[in-house]
Amino acid sequence: MSKIETEKSESFEILQRIQQIHHFLISESHLSGAKMAERMGVSPKTVQRYIKFMKEEWHLPISYDSSLKCYVYTETVSEFPGVKLDHSEVFSFLLAWRSLGQYEGSRLYDPLKGLYGKFLLHLGVHSSNALRLMEERVVFLPSGRKSVEYELIFQIAKACQNQNLISFEYSSPTSEPSPRKKILPLCLMFHDSRWYLVAQKTQEGQKRIYSLVRMQELKVHITKFEDPGFDIRDYMQHSFGVHRGRQQQKVKIWFDATAAPIVREREWNKTQSIQDRDEGAIEFSITVDHLTEIRSWILKWGSHAKVLEPKELVNSIQSELRAMLDGYEEEE
Repeated sequence: MSKIETEKSESFEILQRIQQIHHFLISESHLSGAKMAERMGVSPKTVQRYIKFMKEEWHLPISYDSSLKCYVYTETVSEFPGVKLDHSEVFSFLLAWRSLGQYEGSRLYDPLKGLYGKFLLHLGVHSSNALRLMEERVVFLPSGRKSVEYELIFQIAKACQNQNLISFEYSSPTSEPSPRKKILPLCLMFHDSRWYLVAQKTQEGQKRIYSLVRMQELKVHITKFEDPGFDIRDYMQHSFGVHRGRQQQKVKIWFDATAAPIVREREWNKTQSIQDRDEGAIEFSITVDHLTEIRSWILKWGSHAKVLEPKELVNSIQSELRAMLDGYEEEE
């Protein structure tokens, strides 16, 4: 069992034990803490710790009656406290919790784990039981991601919010490491299981997207900058993924009947349109400002897709396919 699964199991166990104590206080009066512990299979100190939580966190009217030598409710408690969630809200919370698994092993995981534990202990029993049953049928599979340290994300987010200049060392896979420069952090983005920062160079005003996994030696400066009025939605409106370019191009792709239903399921940006063609095929059109990611997407479809325009993309696909075939030719 993974660490995240173990912690979920422990949280449910704690909630069940608190429910047992609640039941004892309502239906079995004059039951001592030692007897509660014996029934539950835990130590008396554990019972005391749970009762303290119920008093301090849930504000339940529990008191120790020295004459009876037991804990009692000093007021009527008709139902178990906690946040009441309907079925849809329980499912939404489950999806959010399951997605935390991608941060396991990073510093981001610990504060999220603590938040989950606190929220779970404030759920009503009905909601928590529904969550436990539902989570057995929802799984998030890993996708070859690399974790980013929580502290790095947190510092950059604060710099964006407080408008502080930052500098860092950056290792690009396609070029030599560039010297440190002060830049304006504008917006954090999470795309395809990766964290990115949109930033602006202080002098040129040119914007660039940085991958957080390639950043090192981050420094947040006390120097502040004026809000440039940046809108991430406008900036990325013609993107096909995370890459950005300066020249917009209209791309047309033919997809056969096998690929067509899957292509219809996703919207990449607001410019895309789909026209029906013969025998279940479609013509997919979209305006993008960078061809790198849409090129990879087309190649993934193999013979089920054919680029119609622009000519630049057609030539690029043809060159890549020839190079791939050359790589599979047998040596004489």
